[in-house]
Amino acid sequence: MHVLCDPDLKTRMAIGYQSPYCWLQLIDKLAEPIPDSETKWLSKGLEIVFDIPIREQYWLNQLKPFLEKDIIFVCGDAHVESFAELLGSQKILSSVVKRKIGMTPELIQESDSELQNAKTKRDRIEQIYRQIQEENGGAIHRHTNPGFK
Repeated sequence: MHVLCDPDLKTRMAIGYQSPYCWLQLIDKLAEPIPDSETKWLSKGLEIVFDIPIREQYWLNQLKPFLEKDIIFVCGDAHVESFAELLGSQKILSSVVKRKIGMTPELIQESDSELQNAKTKRDRIEQIYRQIQEENGGAIHRHTNPGFK
């Protein structure tokens, strides 16, 4: 049996997943401009800190009917640690078979750097998140994104 667990575009929008592109739009609309040197890592950091947990919870909900069986779940490397933590918090045993499959050394470095930035610069990421919320009446509004991923 094969089950697709990733949300489609319509579902991502419904569950509040923004994407780096949408975060960039929201950052660009802030009253106080953010330096260009920060916008890319902030948008990726916002995705890691706020979108990834939403997406992974969706995956877990999709997997619930199958948790009595042994399953193989394939996800991007950026999700390995956080998804394992989510599973562990629900008392679901998991193990990682292989990491960084098909990733070039450059992609590995970029991914590792993004995850590290999200950890070390979390205060700044959360500050920008709160600023976006405040300037949008307490809610995060999705912007049009024809290339939503």
